[in-house]
Amino acid sequence: MFYTVIWTLQGDFIFCVLHARKRLRNILKIQFFQKVRNTPFLLIKVKIFLSIVFTVRNKLLCEHNEIITRHTRRKEDDIFFCLPLIADAMGNKANEKDRIGWHYLRDMFYKWLAGEANDVPQNNPNPFWVDIDWVLRYFPKEFLTITFPLNATTARAIDSLNTILAREGYFEEKNKKFDFINSPWQEWEKLYYQRFDVEERHLVEIGIIAALATFTFRFLPKGKIEYLGENQYKVTLEQVAIFVHDLFNFEGDAVFGFDTLGYWSCEEKDVSPIPGFTNKSYIKICNAKFRDFREYNKIGNDFLVLSKPKLIDNFVEYMYNYNYEQHNISYP
Repeated sequence: MFYTVIWTLQGDFIFCVLHARKRLRNILKIQFFQKVRNTPFLLIKVKIFLSIVFTVRNKLLCEHNEIITRHTRRKEDDIFFCLPLIADAMGNKANEKDRIGWHYLRDMFYKWLAGEANDVPQNNPNPFWVDIDWVLRYFPKEFLTITFPLNATTARAIDSLNTILAREGYFEEKNKKFDFINSPWQEWEKLYYQRFDVEERHLVEIGIIAALATFTFRFLPKGKIEYLGENQYKVTLEQVAIFVHDLFNFEGDAVFGFDTLGYWSCEEKDVSPIPGFTNKSYIKICNAKFRDFREYNKIGNDFLVLSKPKLIDNFVEYMYNYNYEQHNISYP
């Protein structure tokens, strides 16, 4: 009725009214996102909501793939569509910290089963995000206050940093600043300058083993470069942040005949490190079976697992002089 009255009385004015309404909507959108950006609490709520949306989407796509392959897949492939349910059940009977890890694994299974066949994690444009504060709960506090600061300034790390700065064009005849901590995640692979490898043998608690097992902490730098003349530079490393990096894939062959990810039972909704001698519902799961499942069913999308960068609290500003031409490092 509103539009009819305006069109009847002032037909030439209808475009202006609609244009004004569109501008008003855009202004309201801008104000909303400004409030969200400036309000950490709201931003956290939005991130949680989006996380739930993506999880539900992956679950629905997984269920869709289960249905469309029901009459074409092999009997031994049925267990794969049960893996998210088993991981969920394992989380529900674990302690609070380990529950998070099992439920991460549940959502990873949903994500992997929701996609088309892909065995290159870097080709998947949507990483799976984990909370680095949760990961660090499995490590002594000294990792963040001692181990990581020491690893951030080893000779090998500084040499790697200089190589990256040179490649990215930071050694020019002028002062420059660099900030790789706040770079897009798509650039982290080429911008991280140090890594700390975590092997499964270093871990004890099941939650982080279920979600990550072997992974790496990678280091991103922030600082400034002062040009001193004649290819001489003073580099100041002001801040360093770490992030979790992992691949959700199933590479690797059996070593000495050993290739197992445990024994999984859809009937019992349980995982065991050893076969069920009396309960035959436990099925051995291994990397080779995942690859075979993907090859046969054309389902299984590998992906990156990342966390947001976290600043190393105890890091002390680190300075050195660098001769770009001779690749020599000295200290002021």
